[in-house]
Amino acid sequence: MMMYWFTLALPFYASTQASPGSYLEEHFKVPFQELKTSELSGGLSASSNYKVELQGKQYVLRIFPQEESPETRKREVEASLYAARLGIAPKIYYVAPRFEAVLMDFVAGTTLTKKEVEADDQLSKLLQTIRVLHDSTGDYPKGVTLFEKVEKELSALLNSDVPLPEVQVRQSIQYLEAIKSAFSGVDLVPCHNDLNALNILVSEGQFKLIDWTDAGLGTFYQDLGYFSLVNRIKDLNKLLKLYLQREPTADEVEKLNLMRQASKLRLFATLFASVEPSLSNPEEREKRKAEIVGVLQKKEELNLDQYFEMHQKGELNQQVTIFSMALTALRSFLSEKKEW
Repeated sequence: MMMYWFTLALPFYASTQASPGSYLEEHFKVPFQELKTSELSGGLSASSNYKVELQGKQYVLRIFPQEESPETRKREVEASLYAARLGIAPKIYYVAPRFEAVLMDFVAGTTLTKKEVEADDQLSKLLQTIRVLHDSTGDYPKGVTLFEKVEKELSALLNSDVPLPEVQVRQSIQYLEAIKSAFSGVDLVPCHNDLNALNILVSEGQFKLIDWTDAGLGTFYQDLGYFSLVNRIKDLNKLLKLYLQREPTADEVEKLNLMRQASKLRLFATLFASVEPSLSNPEEREKRKAEIVGVLQKKEELNLDQYFEMHQKGELNQQVTIFSMALTALRSFLSEKKEW
């Protein structure tokens, strides 16, 4: 099948997104009724995913959110194509105009489980798959680093009418700056930036990475720090040893630990902004701020690992649960600070 690729530099516009059937008919040149389709669920992505079958061959149609700019969608498509060429992501057959959707191979298998994470041979194989991306050279979308992403999101929150624990957020920004200084001079490499279990597929002993929404350049610690956090990996020395294929230095282990901590603040910034609405009334906003600070100061009912387990099972879909997870991430980040 021919792969369509568009390289136009497009301005921001109001999308006139088509239906799944329109994209599929455009590519396959057959009536939609001849295709077997079913919607796929799971994860926190705003994109819509459909399993498609024609003549015994299975595909996934991924339709990006209408509110995303063409530049954002273009970055994900470019990263997906880049990774597919490396053999670590599903092959892409079709890219819709204005990067509204992509059609890719359906990978028959399962998402990453505790079994693969706890087996050294499987974990090593997965880490070497990730390293294929990190060691690659080519035209990869720049995106933003973890530090740039968190700083931008927290700054936007502080300058908005969203009620938030302002003192703790400003304190966390100072701590993040201290962490950031430890990575001065570390090379930037192509990163996936969202290596949670639902974005790692296991099929016939091989690993494929999906959902390249947050792709961009960063240090390899950026991917590994987030990966270790959301997949509940505590032994960072072993993780680095399997990744580097040698004994890591104390400095390397410390850098990974710092990035793991920074990833907690990333979770707070992203999740909190997604569930806490703005309040234009100053009195209502101050009242809500006090409520949030009160929740933040309480002993957590669930720890982060329990929330990650819920996410892996597809159970992290209630706003109140996501709100609690966001505050737990901030609480954990602040409680584990030290003199960096």
